[in-house]
Order: sequence, then structure tokens, then C-alpha cells
Amino acid sequence: MNFNSSAVFFTLLFSISSSLEAAGPYKVTDLGDFSGGADGSFAYDMNDSGQVVGWSEATTGRRAFLWEAGSGLQNLGDLTGGDDFSEATAINNNGHVVGNSSATRGPRAFYWNSATGMQNLADLDEVNRSLQATDINDNDLITLYGQTGYTSTGNSSFVITPGGPLAWLLRSPPSVYKVISANALNNSATIVGSSGFTYGLGDQEGVHPVRWVTSTSSPQQPPRRWNLNTSGH
Repeated sequence: MNFNSSAVFFTLLFSISSSLEAAGPYKVTDLGDFSGGADGSFAYDMNDSGQVVGWSEATTGRRAFLWEAGSGLQNLGDLTGGDDFSEATAINNNGHVVGNSSATRGPRAFYWNSATGMQNLADLDEVNRSLQATDINDNDLITLYGQTGYTSTGNSSFVITPGGPLAWLLRSPPSVYKVISANALNNSATIVGSSGFTYGLGDQEGVHPVRWVTSTSSPQQPPRRWNLNTSGH
């Protein structure tokens, strides 16, 4: 390591240490798990109020949970008709939750709030094709990722609001394997994820991060089809 590199390294180390000191020491809290099941639980997301979502093993299988200080873990249940499985992947600042659950027609995305409970967000036409929720913003706009086609391993991503139709972000060609995954979005309805061709399962060569931006003024009314243009928008 030369002198200049050493100086940069120690400056960066000092900056990181100062940031951690400014944030103060962290206290680790065990959020626990449901009784009766295997010893396992996992947290995925947290909102500005400190509500946490994830999954925990329970007597009836893996279950999505909502955790709040003072009340602990709440079992959100699962969709009817499938195997005993659900997991919560994201929560917004209104306390609305999205995740994935086994259902009659295979893995499906769900939306949950305290008033209505768990709802199946949408069914694709194909039986036993997965549809998974990845994120939700404060306008209840939700990003999803799914597999489409009987003979193809193509993948597609969507946006949806509870009770609304699916809107394609980009649909995979029917005869090739293509990774298209919408992973997160903000309150301006800007979405980030991955897109590109692969050359075999598990091979991520040719896959790049992408960003989708809508031109509509209302993030609760997404266009029927969004694509990434040549300017990266």
C-alpha cells in the first residue's frame, strides 16, 4: 500500500468510525419466534414507526409476522388452498404489508392490512406459476415478480395496487430465459431491479441493474406498460 492509498484508507476508516459514534451504540433485541414450531425466524423490513415484518416457523408451518414494540409477533396467516407457508417481505409507513404465500394455484403475492387481513393480490393465467411481492410504498403501489408461460422459464415484473389490475413493467420473451426483477420502489414510484439474459439457471452473466421511471403524475394509477428507455428512464 503506497502513502496515498494509506491516507485514503485511514481517512475512510476515520469517517466510518465517526459516523458510528454519532449514531450511538446499538442494542440488539431478539424479536423471538412463534411457539410450537421449529426454532427459526427472519426479519425482512421495517418502517419508520419501528414495525418489523418477516417470517417465523410455527406449529402450522412457516408464517408471515408483523412485530411491534409492546405487542410482539403477530401471525398474519396464509392464503387458503396451498401448503402451510407465508412470509412478509415489506411494510410501508401506513403499516400495510406485502409478502408471499402458498395458495391453490401455487405461490402468490399477498397484501395485508389490519382492517381486511390477508388478500391474494393477483393470479396469473397459468397454474402453479409463482407471483411474489417485493416492495410496497406509502401509496400502496406494489412491485411483484413472476414466472410466465408453460414452456418457458421467462420472468416478468409488475406493479399493482390492491384491487387493481396488474401492469407489466417488462414482459419476458416466451422462448428465452430472461431475468426481470423489480426489487424496490420509492414514494415517487421509481422502481429499481435487474434485467438481462442469462445462459443457464444460476448464471447471472449479462444481467444489469435497471431503473424504471413513470411519467404519470399519479403513482396510484400506473400505466398499463412501463419499459426502460435508451436514456435509462
